Amino acid sequence: MRAIWAAGSTIHCGLTGTHSAFVSIHMRTPAPFTSTVLLFAALFLSWAVRGDDSVMPPEAQKRLDSLKAGYESYVLQNVTKPFDDGLKALNEKVKPALQRASAEAAQRKDLDALVRIKADIERTNAGGMLTDSSDTPPELLKHIYATYKLELGKLDSAKKTSLADAKQRYDKGLTQIQDELTTAQKVEGALLVKQMRESLAAGTDTPPTASAALPIIKAGAYTNSLGMKFVPVPGTSILMCIHETRRSDFASYANAVTDVSPNWKNVSFEGVSFSTDENEPVTMVTWDEAAEFCDWLTKKDGRKHRLPTDAEWSAAIGIAGNESKTGTPVAKHMSAAKVFPWGAMQIPPNGFGNYADTAFNAKFPTHFFIKGYSDGFATTAPAMKFQANNLGIYDLGGNVWEWCADWFDDAKERRVSRGGSWYGYEADDMLSGFRGALPPTHRRAYYGFRCVVETN
Repeated sequence: MRAIWAAGSTIHCGLTGTHSAFVSIHMRTPAPFTSTVLLFAALFLSWAVRGDDSVMPPEAQKRLDSLKAGYESYVLQNVTKPFDDGLKALNEKVKPALQRASAEAAQRKDLDALVRIKADIERTNAGGMLTDSSDTPPELLKHIYATYKLELGKLDSAKKTSLADAKQRYDKGLTQIQDELTTAQKVEGALLVKQMRESLAAGTDTPPTASAALPIIKAGAYTNSLGMKFVPVPGTSILMCIHETRRSDFASYANAVTDVSPNWKNVSFEGVSFSTDENEPVTMVTWDEAAEFCDWLTKKDGRKHRLPTDAEWSAAIGIAGNESKTGTPVAKHMSAAKVFPWGAMQIPPNGFGNYADTAFNAKFPTHFFIKGYSDGFATTAPAMKFQANNLGIYDLGGNVWEWCADWFDDAKERRVSRGGSWYGYEADDMLSGFRGALPPTHRRAYYGFRCVVETN
């Protein structure tokens, strides 16, 4: 259909008011031919291009990518960040009241109230919300919780209003592309755009992730005997550990089981020794050793611990809705939209997670790294050092690759790993949908693992 369009104007689908436009959509206007000439030209060209099996024309795909990137960038800056900043300020405001209530509960010897207050102080210090519970709070907390809930409601309302406005304008741009594809008889492409619009309207599209996303500790969390904290992952029947398995966790296992390989104890990479900080993720652990650690915890605590499946890991990072529910991990590899744990931009915001940054380059000057990116760690970083995602789970992007339960493909020679590491610098490796694959007997200084607990 391109031959019947003449050069025309540029239409800016942007946001009104004080905000700048987040994308420009280029639309060509019809040349001044008669409707009959246009009709015959369209029919002829439709027949002429039947050999082109491309579902989405390159130009349309480029516009879709630009539109989506602009939408996500706008939402991060003007929806998510204001909410996160507001929540942080609200938590600072409520902290003195919680501390006074804690002292009063201790003086009254009210253990139940003290436990709840201490838990909420910990949550607000970590950037989370106060307990979201239907239980009636202790008397001395009622006013605090009521005021907090009111202020939080205002933040949430403003966030929803801004997001709805951004979605409406995003949908307008998508509709324009859908209509053009329909006119050009690119039916498959038009249907794909329609599906994008339906997902947007239903709220099932992958939301942008803020670089400073604040963790929300959900009800139903569990802490095991090693102090490993687990939270629910929507759409699954598991609780996922909020942090990668730490050296201290693995040390407990190694001390209890006499035949564990000592490779994890003193780790180095190309002459650079790793920190022995017990809060850093354990590395140089094979898949089998990770699975055996989970089995040991299952017997120790009486609750089923195991490695996450590939699908559960996708649910935790927020891309399950964009991937097939069936098939091997290799079939799903990078099938999701090009989204990173922090959003659509290729380079992570500084300090988002532990990747090959300027500190890495200083220690390993012959290796590639992400130019201009800085997180402050040349190798592994302590668990939970960076911001959690919206489920309260840390380091799903970066730090160490995480072994998963699945085989990578039907050959059953390599196990799946997810999440990237301190050694990672390539954009594809950092995508939320990227799968690593390694034989289960191999050890790497940038490989670790994370546990889940079954709930059924």
